[in-house]
Amino acid sequence: REIKAQALEQVPEECCGLVIDVDGKLDIFPCTNSSIDNERHFKIPPKEYVKASRIGKVKAVYHSHCNGLKNFSEFDKLNSQNHNIEFILYVIKNDSFLSYLPNCKYNSYVGRELVLGEQDCGSLVRDFYENELSIKINDYERDESWLENPKDTLDKYYEDEGFKRVDDLKTFDCVFFKMKKTGPSSHVGIYLGNDLILHQTGGVNGYSRIEGYDRWKKFTNYVIRHKDLK
Repeated sequence: REIKAQALEQVPEECCGLVIDVDGKLDIFPCTNSSIDNERHFKIPPKEYVKASRIGKVKAVYHSHCNGLKNFSEFDKLNSQNHNIEFILYVIKNDSFLSYLPNCKYNSYVGRELVLGEQDCGSLVRDFYENELSIKINDYERDESWLENPKDTLDKYYEDEGFKRVDDLKTFDCVFFKMKKTGPSSHVGIYLGNDLILHQTGGVNGYSRIEGYDRWKKFTNYVIRHKDLK
């Protein structure tokens, strides 16, 4: 909320700042955008970075996009890699947050725009499993009604695709989420290890992302594992 408020207040300039850990509690440290072209780029003054690091441990860099660019620029990604720090982006046009983790081999799956039936949580799993694990999963029909009235497709067909329920959680397992108290599993993500999941978020402004599993644990219905994975 605070990053969003800062971003909207500073339009048409990009806002920027740092996420810091102060005694185990996350907070933000808003910074001055000292870039000459601050409507398309951002630059955090070194003195402000030093000041923030004296208050707490710097965990991430955040900034906003006001120019319609819906994903991280290649320059953003390069800086995240060079400084070895997570970048967080707030896209004003879509009211959406994205996260870029440096040196993560699966960053190519981040930033997909939600298109039900074409680019959604199911297709993301299918693409990942085929590209990374050489495991093909069949496609199943789904449409715009899924967000409001999810079908039992996930629960019904996972065994046919070679998956089984498990009680533990290992890298590349699929996590089924139930976003409502009643009804079927309505969302799926891939566990990447290190408490991270890759998934396509729902809603009108949903984008694929890699983020901490902790915030999603409460929605977990159950975990499944493919027979070809040990």
